[in-house]
Amino acid sequence: MRKVNQFAGYFMHCAESRSEITNMKIVYHPTDITGSTNQLAMQLVGSAEQDTIYVVSAKFQTAGRGQGNHSWEAIAGQNILASFLVINPPATVGEQFSLSHVIALAALNYIKNELPASDVKIKWPNDIYADGRKIAGILIENVMMGNQLKASVMGIGLNVNQKLFSPELDNAVSLIFKDARERDISAEIEKLASEFVVQYEKLKQRQAELLHQHYDNYLFAKGNRHSFLLDGEQIICQILGTHIDGKIRLLMPDGTEKGFYHHEIEWMK
Repeated sequence: MRKVNQFAGYFMHCAESRSEITNMKIVYHPTDITGSTNQLAMQLVGSAEQDTIYVVSAKFQTAGRGQGNHSWEAIAGQNILASFLVINPPATVGEQFSLSHVIALAALNYIKNELPASDVKIKWPNDIYADGRKIAGILIENVMMGNQLKASVMGIGLNVNQKLFSPELDNAVSLIFKDARERDISAEIEKLASEFVVQYEKLKQRQAELLHQHYDNYLFAKGNRHSFLLDGEQIICQILGTHIDGKIRLLMPDGTEKGFYHHEIEWMK
């Protein structure tokens, strides 16, 4: 079923579908250009419905963002630039990293299906790597009310058809790099949305621990030693895994185990 969205100044025609996996409705909101899909998705929060997944996508973002102060570079029309909006997600503020599990596993499974011969991993907290190179980045923004989440916007930039990247992005890779196949972006967004529904349904069924286990199973560099920046000093730690609340578990140089949130410690190349 197709209809014109009330945000006519922003969106093109919207499409609705019903997931075959769950009874949740999926509403697609494509547009040509926007500041960021996360910002656009946030504008839907006031009118969005429960048990509906809103997929806001754009061909180009003028202010695409990653974690922290990082920007997201993408050539217009060549990549997945999308945000998934859900209302009243089944998680408290303390459990909000479960939404990172949902979107990261959705992206991981989508990429694994597209690139079955590649080693696809989740680099804590929210990047996806294929054969050691970054193929996707995730940015999550939540709307909170007390101890509850009123809404969650899970944004993702996923490199699909882009062949050229800035010199400073020497670690970037895209699907087309791996199999030389050009893809229809709209169709790929629908595939990713299908994977998102699978993972979000697990969260609705109170399977947060299972999501965490799967996230940990595909953790980039798990068991290896890596350099981190902590309080201005470089340290080398062994990556043990993650806590369900989003902390990374590290074996410190002194032999103790400690956990850190992503704003407390930084990866070093």
